[in-house]
Formats: sequence, C-alpha cells, structure tokens
Amino acid sequence: MSDWLNSDTARIQIVPDAAPGGGAWGLKMVGDGIYGYVARYSFVPPSGTHSYRFSFWAKATADSVGFGRLYFAPFPGGDWLGERGLMVKDTSWTFYSMDTTFDSTPIQYINLNLRTHLQGVVHFDLVKVEQLN
Repeated sequence: MSDWLNSDTARIQIVPDAAPGGGAWGLKMVGDGIYGYVARYSFVPPSGTHSYRFSFWAKATADSVGFGRLYFAPFPGGDWLGERGLMVKDTSWTFYSMDTTFDSTPIQYINLNLRTHLQGVVHFDLVKVEQLN
C-alpha cells in the first residue's frame, strides 16, 4: 500500500484476512455512515489503444457495498474522462474481473480506485491491472 493514496488511514487498513491464494494480509475499508472511503493508485498507460484486464478479490458485509473502478483522467486523481467498474456485494471472498479497451491519447493517467459505500466493511485483495495487448 505504500504507493497507494487513501482518504483515511484509520478506516483503510491492512489486516490479517486474505482472499484464497492471497497470502496472509488484505485491505479492509470501514464506512462510518457518513462518507465512503477510497484507496487510489495512479499510473501512466502506454500510448495508443490497448486492452486491459482489471481484477480483484473482494467481500462486503451484508450492510455494505464496495466498488473497484478504473478512472481515466488527465492527471492523478483528476477529473475523470471515463470509467469502468465493478460493484462488490458478495459476503464471502469472490473474484471480480472485467476487460476494457481504451485509447490513451486523451488520457494521461489511469486511476485505480477501491472504495466502500457509506457504511459497513469491504475487503479487497489481489488487485491487478494487466495489459492484454
């Protein structure tokens, strides 16, 4: 998580609860009933049109919803030019995956965001973005 930015270190923590095949540790995000919390990682995609696979393992408590999203933006954490995402609602560790293609010409950064909704707990593990071509 050292390369990740997060909105609240008290509510986003590394804990000993991991997905199958994920080792011993995973990410835990706790909502407070007022705000959702975000962990974000930004990177510069290669120039041109490319396909990507975004995947992760996640689970949520029955009273929560989580989201894993890719935002396409002109700068890290910036206003998004488009997004692709997955909603987490399963209460046991579940694998989520999606493929997407985009042209990076107008995009300077891909912002990978993991977030919790306003309440409950969401766990994430084994988060990956893979370039397919």
